[in-house]
Amino acid sequence: MKDRGAALLTSVIAIIVLALIAGTFYSLSASRARMETSEEKGLKAYYLAEAGIQFGIAHAYQLSDIPDAPVTQENPFGSSYGGSFTVSWIDNGTTVLVRSTGQYQGVTRKLEANFLME
Repeated sequence: MKDRGAALLTSVIAIIVLALIAGTFYSLSASRARMETSEEKGLKAYYLAEAGIQFGIAHAYQLSDIPDAPVTQENPFGSSYGGSFTVSWIDNGTTVLVRSTGQYQGVTRKLEANFLME
């Protein structure tokens, strides 16, 4: 009779250990998925900021002048992408500083670039 109780106790402990291992693996995979999503949002915000730099340079050349006010482009790549960028210009005499802020789902990335306006 004592052997039956020991076998039951052993199987219960084994099930608990397996459940703990499964829970740990689930927790690790869920946190990894959240981290990848966060990195993806950061990359998209960075690419939006980079697009803002390119837009800012092209916009200044099209106008042949440096705009006074910042320009914001909402959803510049279409509805499936989302996000926005804001561009501002600072005339430094010989060069122009373009500042761009890309935003995607609450994540922000900022870039700056100098270019020569001829």
